[in-house]
Amino acid sequence: QDTNGAIWKLDLTFSNMTRDPECLYTFHSGRIEAMSVSPITYLLATTALDRSVRIYDFISNSQLCEMKFKQGGTALTWAPRVVNPKGGLIAVGFEDGVVRIIEVYDPKGLPVLAGQTNTENAEINLKQAFKPHATAVTALAYERNGDVLATGSKDKTVFFFAVEDEYEPIGFICVPGPVQSLQWSPPSHVKSVLLILCENGFALQVPAPNPEEQNTVSTYQIKSLPTQCFHFCSIKSRIKVKNFPLEEEITLREKRKQEKEKAKLEWIKQQQEMGKEIEEEPEEEPEEEPLPPLYIPEEPSPILCGFHSAPGKFWLSLGGYDSGFLYHCEFSSDPQDDPENRKDEPFEVIPIDNTDNNPIHQISFCTSRLLMFCGMQNGTLRVYPLQHKDLSVNTLKEYWSFNVHDNDYGQIRGICSSYDDRFLITCGGDGNIFTFDILSPEDAHKELKAKIPSPRSGLEKERATEDIEDPNVYNIEEVKQKKEYERIMKEAEEKKNKKRKELIALRHEFLSLLQKNQELPQHMQLHREVHL
Repeated sequence: QDTNGAIWKLDLTFSNMTRDPECLYTFHSGRIEAMSVSPITYLLATTALDRSVRIYDFISNSQLCEMKFKQGGTALTWAPRVVNPKGGLIAVGFEDGVVRIIEVYDPKGLPVLAGQTNTENAEINLKQAFKPHATAVTALAYERNGDVLATGSKDKTVFFFAVEDEYEPIGFICVPGPVQSLQWSPPSHVKSVLLILCENGFALQVPAPNPEEQNTVSTYQIKSLPTQCFHFCSIKSRIKVKNFPLEEEITLREKRKQEKEKAKLEWIKQQQEMGKEIEEEPEEEPEEEPLPPLYIPEEPSPILCGFHSAPGKFWLSLGGYDSGFLYHCEFSSDPQDDPENRKDEPFEVIPIDNTDNNPIHQISFCTSRLLMFCGMQNGTLRVYPLQHKDLSVNTLKEYWSFNVHDNDYGQIRGICSSYDDRFLITCGGDGNIFTFDILSPEDAHKELKAKIPSPRSGLEKERATEDIEDPNVYNIEEVKQKKEYERIMKEAEEKKNKKRKELIALRHEFLSLLQKNQELPQHMQLHREVHL
């Protein structure tokens, strides 16, 4: 296998008839950054920093097609059926801030030209490319009605696009930290709001902006969007003091006391054997040390993942010092101008078994929400059976665990269940993809086949979409600012030219008056130093 992820067959006979190397399979080189499944069939899309997007049929365990780009992929989501009923549209984010809309289709559905045949199983077509961010795109999310696409980035911005045949920018908001994930509220919630999780401990909630209300003449930045903010404040130290009560501390101190007493008796016995007289003096009991002070890490623990629970409430999984728990949080109705000054605490905490040094990086649910899938840092997959679709201390005590990815560098990067909940797919930092049967063998149907979406009408007549290849090209806001700057400079130049023309006209009029003054008789002429 080479460094590009390909497996080659080599002829090592070293004879005159040595065959050329034959490429047997190609895979992602390095870790898989993002993964998503089709909403209507058994297809899977992945992307990685090897600059490729790949489509797999996970029923036959085969790669159908791939597309190469100039930059590595960092985020990916398959558009829901409400956006594309054929299920062939995918949004992909890249490390240079570009978002590309691609479509997967069956080339056999295109008209066949004379002398040509369509033999490929699937092909990828670039439908649109735009650059909303200055750095890597980290999250993509379609609003539940399919009207808005939200994109998040490490540049601390979230951009909104109106989902049409051509995606049109609505505007962007600035957030307090690099975006870790985006999640729209589920259909069970009355209002459609976006949960924004930042790496540095901030969570925000915003509604979808109305395109008609935005003034994008000079900038795409939205400053009036109602925003709720939550700044996570560590409570793990307090939980330890509260949950590991003084019984352990008392037992430990009692054990030390007994060991000290035993050592003293042995010393007295040794002294008596040596014939020495010992006068016992009453010892003062040492003062017990107070419990250790509460600890709050100087650098905020990173938010790894999260999801909505009820309107205005959400669950978080954190790394670093605060790993080991799931935190139930709620947005406060108390507004504060500066999010940095906030110190918000979760109102409910659930300890998770063996996660102090092995935090949860990915959380997903089946459609019925009776199973919760957790992807761990050490590459382990956990499955928690839930009761009444709610999370509680009791429901998260029992789970199934599967060691699938590499324990050292196989951190699970994505978990998806198929559109019909028959299969579960995981991808990891080790570059591997695993597929599991969720149904029991008796319920599983053997005759399953992935269906490749048919092409759009008129696709063969369209011109190739112009791609963005230069990583240093301006993003959407920079283009807007550049145009605004050029407009201001143009207006300023027009004003300058107008003033210059006025000055030239006044100069000509002045010269004309001078000429008339010279033509007058001597006693009627005005002198140059006369002031009127």
